Amino acid sequence: MFDASGRFIITAMRSARAGYAQGLPWQGTAEENKATAEGTMTYFGAYSIKDGDSTIAIHIEAASFPNWTGADQKREFRISGDQLILTTRSLGTGGYADVTFKRAR
Repeated sequence: MFDASGRFIITAMRSARAGYAQGLPWQGTAEENKATAEGTMTYFGAYSIKDGDSTIAIHIEAASFPNWTGADQKREFRISGDQLILTTRSLGTGGYADVTFKRAR
């Protein structure tokens, strides 16, 4: 979600994640917690866009991956109708991923 005041939150999860045996998040086994960490990425903070630029600058205030907390990153973006498409480039591999957001009404 990106809002008009310059704030964002991104949460991505694998679709097929197993439940915890105990049914309580603080009672996960080491294996259950590892699977959760490997299948979830969440981060939030502030963003800005410069006029005429096709990149979005994000400042990550906190992240489920602790190394990103406090980091500044850039993403390429484009808007198509009611969709915002962010492109994330992989460092070193040359790969990329497009993430599409749809405008809430």
